Amino acid sequence: MGWLTAGDACDTKGESDRPDVDLWHAFLRAVESDRPDWHVSAACRRVDPHPFFPDHGEHPDVALEAKALCRTCPVQASCLAESLDGPTALPGVWGGAGPSDRKKLRKARAARTAA
Repeated sequence: MGWLTAGDACDTKGESDRPDVDLWHAFLRAVESDRPDWHVSAACRRVDPHPFFPDHGEHPDVALEAKALCRTCPVQASCLAESLDGPTALPGVWGGAGPSDRKKLRKARAARTAA
């Protein structure tokens, strides 16, 4: 499974002025096409993307709503696993983890692999 790219986000026809939200919309459209089956079961599939992509400088608690939804999601583990294998600069909350969470998880995974 390949990650969505900036090119995919360009296909959003300018739905917003934020590339991360445009990427989210591209993700949602991709769910309807050729993505793995787990995407169609994602709890975030039909919700407002804002908590998953809080504005820069916005209070970090905004992402807590997204993380709470992730904890109830039947495909949280698959989403997190894919986000850990995806681009390191992937914005937003994926699988219940924000960018700094994923950085820590990748570092821990690398330490386990090296041991």
